Amino acid sequence: MNLTDFQNKLAESINEHSLSTGQKQRIGLIRALLHPREILILDEALANLDQQNAQKIEQLFLQQSDLTYLTITHHLTPERTGCFDEVVCLEA
Repeated sequence: MNLTDFQNKLAESINEHSLSTGQKQRIGLIRALLHPREILILDEALANLDQQNAQKIEQLFLQQSDLTYLTITHHLTPERTGCFDEVVCLEA
């Protein structure tokens, strides 16, 4: 099998049914980075990712100086709290 055949087979085998929830989540988040915008609101966007990938992707968002990044999460650690300009905690 040459490289072109491999590439074509790979393109045919990757679809919404062959990707995990976390893989779909990462693709969506990276797509959000590729489209410049002033504000980005994410609701539990990192919930289906492992901690390492979640931290990497969140750092990509936080490094965008021209982006207002608003995230809604149930999993805010003390380490992550320090990365934000402002944190609002809602309690039931």
